[in-house]
Amino acid sequence: MNDEILIKFLLNESSAEEQVEVHNWLNQNDENRSYFSGLQKIWVESKALGTVANRDVDLAWDKFKASTSASEVKTLKLKPRNVWMRVAAALVFALGSWLLYTMFDGGGYTDLNADNQVFSQLLPDGSELTLNKRSHLKFANNFKDNRSVQLDSGDVFFSVKSDKEKPFRVQIDQMMVEVVGTSFNIKHLKQETEVVVESGIVKVSLGSDEVLLHKGEKLVIGESNLKLKVEKGLRDECESRRSS
Repeated sequence: MNDEILIKFLLNESSAEEQVEVHNWLNQNDENRSYFSGLQKIWVESKALGTVANRDVDLAWDKFKASTSASEVKTLKLKPRNVWMRVAAALVFALGSWLLYTMFDGGGYTDLNADNQVFSQLLPDGSELTLNKRSHLKFANNFKDNRSVQLDSGDVFFSVKSDKEKPFRVQIDQMMVEVVGTSFNIKHLKQETEVVVESGIVKVSLGSDEVLLHKGEKLVIGESNLKLKVEKGLRDECESRRSS
């Protein structure tokens, strides 16, 4: 069964033929029903369930990401320090490579690719991922002992199972995102990386710089600057949607 059809079904945007197909698939066995329940839980938590104007999975993803929008934005920029910044960037890249080697050395990893469809994955520790189209990441095979993920590219929503003794880490080039138990979204494109926190606290490290993000805050890292965007209205919006 195609995940896109299931998502359209959850959003009440599937055709009559697709609805029959989903019902028949659900009636086949318990495994299908269990998979559907897991997918439904992910989309409820990520606020993807709702009404969209057009029957298009791309718009369904936009609905899921709508909770990161806000009307007022405050920006704090850290200006690059010319030559010293370039030297620091080289050191950060080397550190990132070492961290990546340490994360996956010896244990191997599992690749996750969402080519032309939205893809969901339940990790061994109970954490859940939702990958947008054309997203790619990998996680360590010994994940229960090493909760490490490498995001190569794309747009991913993370719902992390709480474990204070084993922090959940996401490596993105030279940047490290670390959490204990929370939900957040990361968009990693060629020129820019964006982290948006839906719940809990997220620590982002880039070389010697560290930023703590709380619910409703967004961090944007470009090629030449690091800027923290605090989006007003996002906190209230999250709470109102959760209670509805």
